[in-house]
Formats: sequence, structure tokens, C-alpha cells
Amino acid sequence: MRSTVQNEPMGGGLLQAFCYDACTHTRNYLHYNSLTGTVPTELGMLSEVDSLYLYSNSLTGTVPTELGMLSGAHRFYLHSNSLTGTVPTELGMLSKVDYLYLYLHSNSLTSTVPTELGMLSNLNSLYLYSNSLTSTVPTELGMLSDLRSLYLHSNNLTGTVPTELGMLSKVDYLYLYLYSNSLTGTVPTELGMLSGVDDFYLYSNSLTGTVPTELGMLSGADRLLLDSNSLTGTVPTELGMLSNLYSLFLQDNVLEGSLPSQLGAISDA
Repeated sequence: MRSTVQNEPMGGGLLQAFCYDACTHTRNYLHYNSLTGTVPTELGMLSEVDSLYLYSNSLTGTVPTELGMLSGAHRFYLHSNSLTGTVPTELGMLSKVDYLYLYLHSNSLTSTVPTELGMLSNLNSLYLYSNSLTSTVPTELGMLSDLRSLYLHSNNLTGTVPTELGMLSKVDYLYLYLYSNSLTGTVPTELGMLSGVDDFYLYSNSLTGTVPTELGMLSGADRLLLDSNSLTGTVPTELGMLSNLYSLFLQDNVLEGSLPSQLGAISDA
């Protein structure tokens, strides 16, 4: 069963009242409304819930820790609200859920990306972008063998790009968005193992060192964006092996030397 309330004004505490009845359904479509107030903690008791669609409202308060008890839920769409506080570590308890989607982006969440998320072996998509998250990118995310979309961009993340992300090499497509943070250090050579990556976005950080020659092994890459960093050295000739590439952005760095003729083999680069 499912409950649907879309594109209807539903403010105040009506969300809590509504959820005592309608939210017992397996799928709850409450997005694109004018819902206000907080996300009810009582949702954590709804063992039947398969999907929770609360995005694009005006919800405030924190993400309830009780959501970690929804062992049967696959989709958590709480994005595009005004939620504050932290990303609950309890979400790491959803480790038995198949094809898990966590969409918490476009809120005002703070603090860190929980290391506990690395226990979600069946996590397909992690969208935490456009918040105010700080600290580092957890190395534990490299254990997410089924991850297809890692969107951590437009936060205040610091530290280095984890070499462990190179372990996400078993998927046939991957979207890696770490741009517009304050990441430092070098571009890990281990990322060259991500042969299934489609979008490789590390631009607008504070990365240093050279452009790794290993990036020439990103055979599935469509877009490789490393611009607006502090990268030095030359443009690797190996990038000419990226036959699927049609967007290569290296501007606003400190690169030198000549442009490799091999790049001429890249169409529309």
C-alpha cells in the first residue's frame, strides 16, 4: 500500500497527525508540499515502511535517530528541507537493507560524515551535498562495494581524498562528486582503479601535487574535472587513452609544459 499527498499545502503539525494513520503504508509520498514542523520520531516504529518521501518541504529540526530502526526501508528522501543537526550514526544500522538510497542533501546539516555509513554494504546512493558538513571524508566509504553515487560536494569537508575510494572499483558505473570543499593533499593514484567511473569531479578544492598518470585508466569516464585546485607538473599523455571522455577541465591550476598531442584523440574534450 502507499499514501500520496503531493503538491498540497499541509503545514503546522499536520505531518505528525497524518503519520499516525497514513504513514503505516509501505510507501509514503509527501513531497512537494508546504509541510512544516519536525520529522516525527514515531516514524521509527513503522516496520512496514518501504520508502519515505518527505523532500521539498519546509521541515525543520533534526533527522531522527529512530530512522535507523526502519530495517525494511530502502529509500530515505529527506532532501531539500531546512533540517539541522547531524547525520545520525544510527543510519549505519540499516546494513541489511538491499538497494539503499540515502538522500539528505540540500539541508543545513552540520558536523561530520559518520564513519558508521561504511557498514551499509548495500548502499547504492549517498547524497549529502549542499549541507555544512565538516571534518574529513571517511575512509570507511571505500567499503561500500555497491555504491554508485557518492555526492559529498558543496560542504566544508577538509583533509585528504581517501585512497580507499579506489576500492569502489567493482561497480560498472560510479558518480564521484567531491567538488567545492576544502580538500587538500594529492589526487590519489589509487583512484585510477575506478574503471567504471562516469563523472570524476574534484574541482574547486585545494589539491596539490601532479595529475596522476593512473587517471588514464579511467576507461569509462565521461567527465574529468580537476580545475580550480593547485595542481602542478604537466598534463599526462595517458589522458589521451580516455576514449569516452568529452569533458576535461584542468584550468585554474599551476600546470606547465606542452599540451600532449594524445589529447587530440578525445572527441569534444
